[in-house]
Amino acid sequence: MLDKALQLKQGVSQSLLDPGSSSLTFYEKGAWALRMLREKVGDKAFKESMSRVLQKYRFKNLRVDQFLDEMTWQDEGDRTLFEENWLKSIDFPWTEVSRWLVQKNPDIGTFLGMQEQLSALQKGVEKDSLFLHFWRREMPSPLRIRLLRGQEDRLPIEEYWKALKDLHTAESAPDRELRRALLFGLNTEDPSEVQQEFYRTFLNEEDPVVGYHLLYNLWRWFPAGRSTLLDSSKRLIPFMVDEFALIWNLLNLAGAQSLEEAEPYIKQLKELTTPAYPAEVRLMATNQLSTSFGNRTPFILNAYLRLSVHHKWRIRKAAGQQILELLKDPMIRQQYEKDLPERSEQEQKRLRELLELSKSTE
Repeated sequence: MLDKALQLKQGVSQSLLDPGSSSLTFYEKGAWALRMLREKVGDKAFKESMSRVLQKYRFKNLRVDQFLDEMTWQDEGDRTLFEENWLKSIDFPWTEVSRWLVQKNPDIGTFLGMQEQLSALQKGVEKDSLFLHFWRREMPSPLRIRLLRGQEDRLPIEEYWKALKDLHTAESAPDRELRRALLFGLNTEDPSEVQQEFYRTFLNEEDPVVGYHLLYNLWRWFPAGRSTLLDSSKRLIPFMVDEFALIWNLLNLAGAQSLEEAEPYIKQLKELTTPAYPAEVRLMATNQLSTSFGNRTPFILNAYLRLSVHHKWRIRKAAGQQILELLKDPMIRQQYEKDLPERSEQEQKRLRELLELSKSTE
């Protein structure tokens, strides 16, 4: 809730009565308006009013003024004020929202106070010192995560390691989230061998999100230990999220000394192109196979065509662009045309569109 409120405060707000307003205004500011309306009329009265609205306007259009008429207002002035502040105004009523948030959770007041003090300072030693002062205070993990967000470069490296060491055996969900935030925020290009070993202790945990991030960084930072790193991360395979499985196989493939050694990882990458996996993973795996082994194999052509009819438009577009590039090669174009009758009706339609489009751009 706080994140969305801050986004609305810092962004360009619009009137909820303006049909041309953005989705941020309608969905986020609109949700806040309903929450504040509930506060104004009271929980019981709001529920009773909503019940009347649902009964009276079932299967009918409902105007804003009709909706407000159904609310039980303690004072007519409350309605006028609500309409002015929440519906007509282009501003987001941050003062009212922040007061309500702090009332519900005093820790938010602490965070907002720290944020205000930090925002008043220019980037430099004084700001870094104040941030470190705040960081060393006792506070709940969710508040510490918010403080860290966007300020990662102000936390000295030794503070990262100290906090991570304290959180190494953390079990609660907020503490695990803080541990992830610290690990993801740490971005040193020259970590020491001690830091490498410390990172490895986290890699051994059954946390695929952390593992995915650390595996990549350890591979990048310590090229001499890549084979050992991949061997030690094998135990994470049963817990791998799809993206982890993708990068693990890519890194193994990059280090393979022969085609025979690479074969198991090629097989797994091919598996990651199938509909059993998220579209983004399928596209990345297909792109990697295409880059590594050439575009002309029937497997690659089929994988891109399947993705070009995916329900996500970004995936359709990306796969379609790849196919358009492939169609510049006469041999690949001939292969696609030859296989056209074997495709599904949806794939045939899409492929014909791409074939025509490729002709028009020649």
